[in-house]
Amino acid sequence: MIPKDELSARVNNWMLLLFAGVSLLVYQFLAASLVLTWETSWALSSGIIVGVILGILLPFRTLARKLELSFSSQWLFGGFDIWTAFLVSAATLSLIPALEVVTNPVTRFFPPSSEYFRFVNMMRPDGLWETGLIVAAIVVVVPIGEELLFRGLVMRVLFRHSRPVLAVLLSGLLFGVIHPLFSAPAVALLGIWFGFLLLWGGNLWYPILAHGIWNLANLAILLNYPRENLEEAMASPFSGSPLLWMAVSLLLFGFFAAISQRRLSE
Repeated sequence: MIPKDELSARVNNWMLLLFAGVSLLVYQFLAASLVLTWETSWALSSGIIVGVILGILLPFRTLARKLELSFSSQWLFGGFDIWTAFLVSAATLSLIPALEVVTNPVTRFFPPSSEYFRFVNMMRPDGLWETGLIVAAIVVVVPIGEELLFRGLVMRVLFRHSRPVLAVLLSGLLFGVIHPLFSAPAVALLGIWFGFLLLWGGNLWYPILAHGIWNLANLAILLNYPRENLEEAMASPFSGSPLLWMAVSLLLFGFFAAISQRRLSE
């Protein structure tokens, strides 16, 4: 369960939501500035890293310091258990078929734009150095920044004014809104899963881990396709028997998620 924090006693909740909104805008602006200037893999990676550091991590650390609060305890960075981490990772990966099935019909009505494919192409590095940089940005930096923002702050503000499950649902929906329309429903469901991980364990490391595992799996799929076949990479391999894939996916997810909940709640 999420412990009570001291922010609510010192900062107005609307001001905290405004703070979160400004942090998100600065993060996206800084990332987009480098991408639009050079349109390369290193520019994308560097923009993301700079955006997260200057737009999210630095402001959040500064806020904690100004209020004389511990950064790690205030933003719920707790201990880390390897077995629980494995279960959370397995549950997250088992969601891939189900969320692909959800995304497939949405993509038919709202297909990815040419700008999106251009963005995805920039994720494809040309060398070892760029590969390490893009993995660091997408798999490590993005999950830390976005989970700190959406689960570490936004969800906890909502938690103070609504039932815990409603706070999880609303923060997940807001998380989906910032993503492309064709992927928004699946990303919102993914955000809800991240929210429950924080709700059960009160530890932000597990949503960060799940977010990173998800990003790593999707990045690996993209890197497996040549540049000219990115549209094929976007096509769901689970569209042949969607109901079967959905059932298997949810069964595995339910199994691993139930064990994860039990361990996180201990």
